[in-house]
Amino acid sequence: MPFSVLHYPVGYGMYKASKQRLSLPGLIVGSLAPDLETPFLYYATGTVVYNRLVLHSLLGALTVGLLISVVITVLIYPKIVGLFVKSRAKLSKETRASPRLFLSCALGLSAHVLLDLTCHIYNPVFWPFHPGVFLPYSLFLTGVAVVYTLMGIALLIILVRNRGRGIWEKLLIG
Repeated sequence: MPFSVLHYPVGYGMYKASKQRLSLPGLIVGSLAPDLETPFLYYATGTVVYNRLVLHSLLGALTVGLLISVVITVLIYPKIVGLFVKSRAKLSKETRASPRLFLSCALGLSAHVLLDLTCHIYNPVFWPFHPGVFLPYSLFLTGVAVVYTLMGIALLIILVRNRGRGIWEKLLIG
């Protein structure tokens, strides 16, 4: 999905569906992390069609992507989010390395890879075992329109429901 932020509603929805048993920071970072490879691959290939590879495959997401996501969630996320929230203790608890955090990152990564199946013509989901899945152009356009609209609406609903005091804590820590 070209707009990485539109992956956030899926992570937030999984957090709410789990009745807060998953780590929202892990779900957020996991759901955004695969797009870290996109600018590098774009400059390497010069095309937006082939700007997804390792982190957009299930194997790559659940190995390299998981390592990257956990490191970002534990080391970088608290420093950045700490600028916007008051509850440092809760932030520290939610970003501590644990099986819960690993699972949350893995679920966020998997959700990203699967959601992108509907939003890009080319997807290397089964890389390195299969070069990639190509969507017919008409299915691609339909998928993009539907998914972008649904994720955009979901994001607006999340923002409206959490407006007011403590919005950053609700949206970024849980």
